[in-house]
Amino acid sequence: MPQVQGKISPQRRAPQNLRERENLEAEKKYEIEEEVEEEFEEDDFSEEIQETHDDFLDKEEVPSINLPQTFAPSANRSSKSETLTKVEKILEKDLGDIYFKMPEEAKQKFKVKGEEISLKIEEMIETGKAIARKILALIKIWLQTIPGVNRFFLEQEAKIKTDKIMEYVEREKKI
Repeated sequence: MPQVQGKISPQRRAPQNLRERENLEAEKKYEIEEEVEEEFEEDDFSEEIQETHDDFLDKEEVPSINLPQTFAPSANRSSKSETLTKVEKILEKDLGDIYFKMPEEAKQKFKVKGEEISLKIEEMIETGKAIARKILALIKIWLQTIPGVNRFFLEQEAKIKTDKIMEYVEREKKI
C-alpha cells in the first residue's frame, strides 16, 4: 500500500526545532499586537472628550471667570478616577528625562497617545478584562512613539509597567 504524504499546516504540526518554535511564538505575538492595535484604533476617545467639553460649555450656571493667561488647568483633573490616576502614574514613571528631551511635536503626540492608552487600560481594569499581554501590547504601541527608542529598552519598560499594572489589579481584586 503506497504511503500518502500530505502537507501538514504549520498550525497543526508541532515545531521540529527551536528556531521553528521561536518563529511560531513571534507570529503569535505579532497577531496579538495587531489585534490590540486594531481594537485601539477603533476606540475613538476624542469624540467622547469633545462631547463632554461641549456639554460643560453649554451649561448656563457656569460663571465666567477672568483668569490670568498663565493659568492652564489640565483637562478634567478632578474627574479622574483613582484607577486612571494610578495607571497614569505607573506609565509616566522613569520617563521624565526622555520626555523632556523630545521635540515639542513628539511630546504632544506621546502625551495624547499616553492618555488614550491609560483610558483604554482603565476601561479594561474596570470591566475586569485586564489581560497582561493586551496591556503589554498597548504599552509597546505607546512607547514606540518615542523617537529613536531602543527596542530592548522598549521591551524592558513595557514589561515593567505591565507587571506594576497587573500588581495593582490584583491588589484591587483583594479589596
